[in-house]
This record gives sequence, structure tokens and C-alpha cells, in this order.
Amino acid sequence: MAIAGLSLQKWVRMLTAGGSIVGTGVLLFKYTVPTDEELIARFSPEIRAEYERSKALRQKEQQELMKIAQETAKSNDPIWKTGKIGSLLRKTPEIPTLNWLT
Repeated sequence: MAIAGLSLQKWVRMLTAGGSIVGTGVLLFKYTVPTDEELIARFSPEIRAEYERSKALRQKEQQELMKIAQETAKSNDPIWKTGKIGSLLRKTPEIPTLNWLT
């Protein structure tokens, strides 16, 4: 039985080799990439303290972005007319709106 000019044996060999490559990649990823907790534990004390201090700010920023996204989803306007979306971590938190598009 030949599929697209290849014998069944070649198909099996090709699928086995491809599966082995993908499986090896998955196993290497699983056992070599540290979890978030392991990574934070490896930080120096100064960096860990800075991470903990900025954690609340990052969570607040995510909540604000979710609120803006929910308000934007309720609007019938195009995405570029939705208003200002800024960052709490930036020095200048507001991004100017593109009024010339209206």
C-alpha cells in the first residue's frame, strides 16, 4: 500500500522519528524550565524584595486593564476610538488618543 508515493514502512519510520523529536522536546522543556516559584527563589534578596514590592502594582495594573477591556467590549465604536490606555509603571501613564482618525 503506497500513499503519495511512499511505502507504509517509510510512513511509520517518518511518524516515529517525528514523534520522537516532538516527545524529546516536550520532556526537555518539562524538566529543564524552572517554575515561577523556583525562579523567584533563585533571585538575589534585593531583586526578590523589588519583585514583591512591584507585585501589587502589577496586579493593580492588570485589574485596570481588564476594566478598560470590559468597557471597550461594551462600546460599538472601533478599537482606535476607545480612549486612552496607559501604564501604571510608566513615567507618563497616558497614551495620547489618535483624534485625527475620527
